[in-house]
Amino acid sequence: MFRKRLTDRATAATVPVEVVPTNPEFTSLSYPDCGYTADDNRKSQAVLVCHSCNYRANADINAAINILADGLSVTGR
Repeated sequence: MFRKRLTDRATAATVPVEVVPTNPEFTSLSYPDCGYTADDNRKSQAVLVCHSCNYRANADINAAINILADGLSVTGR
């Protein structure tokens, strides 16, 4: 449902928009710079602490950064 609605909005946009499907699995458990992924990186529902590099962030924001990076790697931007 979400993907269809997003695709419909992209099609109706006044500027070209590309929708890139990405796999959200583990995106809130890994840090985008070092790439370390582990279940114990999530200290709580909201907090990510990377045990490899000690990076600390909001897990949802971190997931959004990882999803954006994945999409940009597909489009070459």
